Amino acid sequence: LGAKHGRLFSGWAKTEKKKGEYDFNWLDAPVREMAELGVQPWICLSYGNPVYGGDYRLGMKVRDVTGNKEAFAAWLKYVTACVRRYKDVVGEWEVWNEPFGQGPDYAELFYQTAKAIRAVQPEAKIYCTAIDFPKGYTCVLEKLKKENALDLGSYFIFHPYDANPDPAWRTRAMPLRKLVKSYSGAFDVMQGEAGCPAQLEYSHALPNIEWTEYSQAKWLLRRAVTDAAHAIPSGYFSLVDLNYGFMLQSFGLVRCNNLHEGMYMRPSYHALNNVFSFLTSEAH
Repeated sequence: LGAKHGRLFSGWAKTEKKKGEYDFNWLDAPVREMAELGVQPWICLSYGNPVYGGDYRLGMKVRDVTGNKEAFAAWLKYVTACVRRYKDVVGEWEVWNEPFGQGPDYAELFYQTAKAIRAVQPEAKIYCTAIDFPKGYTCVLEKLKKENALDLGSYFIFHPYDANPDPAWRTRAMPLRKLVKSYSGAFDVMQGEAGCPAQLEYSHALPNIEWTEYSQAKWLLRRAVTDAAHAIPSGYFSLVDLNYGFMLQSFGLVRCNNLHEGMYMRPSYHALNNVFSFLTSEAH
């Protein structure tokens, strides 16, 4: 494919099924194999854990961790264990995923998690996930400023799921870049997740539009090239179709069945394979 980086979810609930006992075996293979293939693993530390009263799914409330002393302490221990295990091949860590509407709680989570990461890996790049603009990002930035910890942040991520991919650099990336750089010149922005269906879908992102595999390929080419032109590291979600239980998502570069078995590479895969050959190592 030619991608330089690959985003993986850490899965706290999948790793710590009994309090204090970690099983990273399920995550070892993708992390190590990606590194061996020359793809830099980027791990998103995300979601709660039912053994501490939380939820492991998208939409999990951050307060269920930050508002529970036992859960928060266990989360930080898990983060520490994860960073120690993979610090030899992973240098990029994203804190949570899309905690929209939870700015103050997420700011506390980001600050404490970033400190735990840096305690193990001082040179780590730590990413603030996609949240509300400008309120959510400002909560994080003000928290770091208050704690004299602006050095803990690196990239601030946004997720531009727009039917027209072209204006996102102007409507999303540039305002966010201006905001974060007003706090530190070392900060910048990253397009951390965006994708497009390959067929008509009635749920998830960009529904009720008659997408095809070819319009998907055109969409993601425009997304990747526009990001590169404005020096925005760019990601695509996702490599394969995902089974959400209520639907089989068609965002994948590789068409999959309900068993997550690869069927064929879509035109979008070959499109990105071509364009990635022109992008530098800084383009994700």
